[in-house]
Amino acid sequence: MLIALMTAWIAYKKAKENGRNGWLWALIAAVVFIGTQTLTVLLLGVGLEVMVVLGQAHESIVEELSAIVSVVAFVASFGASWFVFRYLDRPILEADELGGPPPPPPNFE
Repeated sequence: MLIALMTAWIAYKKAKENGRNGWLWALIAAVVFIGTQTLTVLLLGVGLEVMVVLGQAHESIVEELSAIVSVVAFVASFGASWFVFRYLDRPILEADELGGPPPPPPNFE
């Protein structure tokens, strides 16, 4: 939970530096971190249980691999947060930097 709070704090700082809504991006970063970790554990746990039910693995494999699943979930959460931070590092482009208004539609006369 501490790392999720640190992720939110870093996202808040990066968002404020680039003119974005800091509180919104802090919330997004925390949800991405916690959500990625939850989904990863859920998917890997269901996958292991399916293997046990189908007889492809022994029941003790779930307990043996629980630490590995937790590490994989943490790495996935860190990676997802890194993508959020990369997005926040990009400056917001103004209309002038985008090339101005679009060209007029073609005239087929």
